[in-house]
Amino acid sequence: IVAMFDANATNNHNSFKSIESFDEVTLIDINTVVRKYVPSKYVKAFNRATVCEDGELATANMRLQILAIGYYESGWVKTICNKPNRDGSLDIGYLQLNSKNIENAWFMERFGPDYETSDELELYLVTCINLYKALYSLYGEDAVYAYNAGEPRYLKYKSGKSSLPKSTFT
Repeated sequence: IVAMFDANATNNHNSFKSIESFDEVTLIDINTVVRKYVPSKYVKAFNRATVCEDGELATANMRLQILAIGYYESGWVKTICNKPNRDGSLDIGYLQLNSKNIENAWFMERFGPDYETSDELELYLVTCINLYKALYSLYGEDAVYAYNAGEPRYLKYKSGKSSLPKSTFT
């Protein structure tokens, strides 16, 4: 997973390394990594949510990116942050979604699952993947920055009006 992320800091800009073909990495390889990291109870939901309309290669890259985000955010183990955010909210789930998002009806209408989830962790997982896919459709591989820092802060950064925290690039 870590090998899919280019930590070469050039102008504080990192990006995921997309696979271009299945010559060296196959879907079987990616599914093996999914089963290694994603808790078994959520593999089916993970696979369902990460399917991309652009085909198997896009799906493979999406799965690798979500795996890397989960690895960074929670190690695919920790499901709640150690301390509350400044506003009292908590980051919850394997992909560390801010609890205020779950309370936001507009957000959940747009990014929440279109089916009844088995539990809250599946709800958070699928919602986070849907959010990331929407950000990816808008910003490409910069979606990881918008996901981590929040879209409004990312847009200010892109327009040159502010910076992003070093932790976002990390």
